[in-house]
Amino acid sequence: MVLTVWSHGMTSSQDIIDEMRLNINNNFLQRNIALLDSLNGNGVLQSLSCLYRGRVYHQLGVSLYLLDREEEAIEIFRDSVLWTWENCEVPLSEKANTIYNIGISYQYTDEPLRGKAYIDKALLIFEKDTSYTAEDLVLKYQGAGNYFADMHEIVRAESYYQSALQMYAAIPESKLERLDILNRLIILNLDLKRYEEAYSYYLMVLDALQSSEKNIEPVDQALLYLNGANVLLELGKNAAAKEAGFRALGLLNKTNQPGYYSNGLELLGMIEKKSGQFSDALLYYHQALVLRENNRNDMYSAQSRANALENISEIYYEQEEYIEAMDYIDRALMAINISTTMDSVHNPSTSISFLPLDLDVIRLLSIKSKIVMGLYNKENNEDLLNDVLLLYHKIDTIVNRSVIASRFDMSKLSLYEVIVKYYSDAVRDAIRLYRATGDISILKEAYYFSSKSKALILSSKIRSTRVREAYISKDLILEEKRLLDILNSLREKLMMHQDVPDSLLRNYVRAQLDLEVFVEKLETDYPEYYKSKYALIRPLGIKDIQDRLPEEQLIVEYCYTSDSLYSFWITRDSFFCSSVANDDWLRQNLDKFNVQCRDPLQIYEPNTGRRAYVALLSSGLKRLDKSVTDICVIPDGMIHSIPFDAMVSSSGDSHRYLVEDYVLSVSYSTQILFKPRNQNRSIEYIGFGTYYSSGLNEKLQEEAILPPGQNLPLFNIAEEEIQNAAKLWGGVSFTARDASVENFLRYVVRANILHLSLHGLVNYDDGFSSSLIFDDRNREFVLTALDLDTVSVQADLVVLSSCHSASGQIYQGEGVNGLSRAFLQAGASNVVSSLWSASERGSAQILSTLFTQMKKGQSPTRALQEAKYQYLNQATPSLSHPFYWANYILIGSIDQNASSEMSIIPFLGAILLAIATLMFWRYSRRKKM
Repeated sequence: MVLTVWSHGMTSSQDIIDEMRLNINNNFLQRNIALLDSLNGNGVLQSLSCLYRGRVYHQLGVSLYLLDREEEAIEIFRDSVLWTWENCEVPLSEKANTIYNIGISYQYTDEPLRGKAYIDKALLIFEKDTSYTAEDLVLKYQGAGNYFADMHEIVRAESYYQSALQMYAAIPESKLERLDILNRLIILNLDLKRYEEAYSYYLMVLDALQSSEKNIEPVDQALLYLNGANVLLELGKNAAAKEAGFRALGLLNKTNQPGYYSNGLELLGMIEKKSGQFSDALLYYHQALVLRENNRNDMYSAQSRANALENISEIYYEQEEYIEAMDYIDRALMAINISTTMDSVHNPSTSISFLPLDLDVIRLLSIKSKIVMGLYNKENNEDLLNDVLLLYHKIDTIVNRSVIASRFDMSKLSLYEVIVKYYSDAVRDAIRLYRATGDISILKEAYYFSSKSKALILSSKIRSTRVREAYISKDLILEEKRLLDILNSLREKLMMHQDVPDSLLRNYVRAQLDLEVFVEKLETDYPEYYKSKYALIRPLGIKDIQDRLPEEQLIVEYCYTSDSLYSFWITRDSFFCSSVANDDWLRQNLDKFNVQCRDPLQIYEPNTGRRAYVALLSSGLKRLDKSVTDICVIPDGMIHSIPFDAMVSSSGDSHRYLVEDYVLSVSYSTQILFKPRNQNRSIEYIGFGTYYSSGLNEKLQEEAILPPGQNLPLFNIAEEEIQNAAKLWGGVSFTARDASVENFLRYVVRANILHLSLHGLVNYDDGFSSSLIFDDRNREFVLTALDLDTVSVQADLVVLSSCHSASGQIYQGEGVNGLSRAFLQAGASNVVSSLWSASERGSAQILSTLFTQMKKGQSPTRALQEAKYQYLNQATPSLSHPFYWANYILIGSIDQNASSEMSIIPFLGAILLAIATLMFWRYSRRKKM
């Protein structure tokens, strides 16, 4: 993506702009920096009009961006250009272009997601500016689509691409320009598995090709046909896919374009494989392999050879020829691991590898584990079982390194979402082995892989943030960050190149070495920090968990695989696994339960809640004794959205909700379930609440935070709710204009209980952009989940009485990326948040009881249960629907220092008995004396 350089008017000041633009076009970027210093030194810059002074700064910002000094460019665009133009008459589109450039610059910083708000805001200005031409606006839409595609925001990218397509339809002679967008839309829809939509775009491609074929390079046509063939293959149109594949090969030169030609051969092999024609598939794959073997120019040719060998291996696997399949998968592993050694069973060493290829290594090892399982089923050789588990542990090691090496949270999440499926495969295969052998150690291995897939990134971030400052100086932290930034920048450039230049590869290897030397020194000088940091990657073992659990506590951890939903059950004395089929019955019943709970206009059917209970809890609870009173759920996938409190645990006409029998809570992982309690809070309670102004919605829509046509209601009792709670605790309340982001950032670290009665906006496409809305009469009134990344929260409890605050973008295994996660990551021990938006009065009643019960000494989990229980006992039939009370959940940790109130009673009784005995003994002695 390229920044736009603006130039308007022809005045005496224009000579400066022309010179700076010429320097940019000739790549003399340093000259612009020197020119600005000169203009500042001789006073010329200050003599310019505000319009041209801003334009000079703009050219400097572009120069800094092109010099890869993006953070400096952002500062110039934001603090120099926009500040200079704040009270200056500037064309709307010109100002919007600077805002747009800020967004693009953020793409290449540590915080690429911050660019989204700027791009959205700029596009709103472009759209309103009637002087901005359709030809210019469509390019901005196309650029925004590319930006969001790179950020892995498929839905946003698609919407901009579609807008661009609609505009191109009204622009004559624009079919060529549409092809790039159509091709991207095909790829996006393939990724989303929306094959019919992808096919509709492919038909549009064919139409454009027929009328513009002579103007399009043959190789570009071939790539379009190859993408189309992939779509046709997914739709089962094998004959049409084969025709498109042959057409692509006819446009390619086998000698000059061996890579693309091999892609075509491999596609034809895939078509034959899907048709069950394995012999024909092997012929195509072997032809592709010969071409790959004859073109060994760079690391990507090694990757291509590995892919060709992998394809052949999978054909032999399908034919149950496991020895041949193993031979080719081992050759693939050797081809891709060009810089490392292989062990005695042909597995790569995981101590050193080339990070861009980690995903390929993980996939190849996964295929190898599948082949070993096939051999085990055929030979019944139990020695092979250990080989399968060892392969998954090797995958686990590579996952650890890849996730740690990725600098940005968004990159970590995107990477982890791709590879977490290998953990579910490991769980599935380990449980199969456990059921075949009855060996409990293998069941523990299955749980290890399930636990490892849960909130790895979140737990790593929490611990790393907490211990880093305790061990390492700020200067060393900044130096490590600098080296990581260099490495990741080079890594991203490598990933963008088809043919990697030798100089770039050398720079990457050098940067990797520099970081390794630095880390090795830190590990030597500060062993405790790195021990703590990397310890996060190892989940707790079953015995470690059991030793920390109170007697009444149960943990139920769920794990989705392709064919089953497994649940692991842990109490102080028990550990076992159960499962249900991951089928339509499960999905339909959980969906129906969810919908009925969230919609007060639907009649809540107890049998629906009962079926959810049977699917997720019934079988396991039957195996446990009656001492279990507290259940902590560690969800997976769609279970993150399930309100367990509203399940029905009884059958028949009279029904009991689960909340009437159990204290329920949620955690993302056992890694964060046993966090130590926070210290050094100076204020027991701090609350924020406001009524908002009548112009709230207009302001949010202007900032592209709220979609047009969507409106947030004004709060009626938020300030009253906050003030009452502050009075109860003797704490501090911030209302009206005082409910500001500024006050939040100033006081948040001091709160033991942090209560936010504010609007919350959930971004299901980008959890980092989910936000809290403070009082809008302040200049800054929006706080995003990403903003909380630099905030320290020491609260034992954060209460988010805002809409959907427990919702967000769900990442398989990692959990919900939204406001609740952001507060946990910032340091909060527990978060009470909402799965959906319920009535303001009902929510206030539940939260009021929650605080009252906590004031009496109850834990947050028991206080929330009591609040819901009291609500149900007092509610009229029309208001007892789960919609009004089951929305709040508690996400957090287990207090290891104290059991529940019920388990303390025998202990208190023993103390009282001892005191009474001592007093009687003293009284008896006194009388005798």
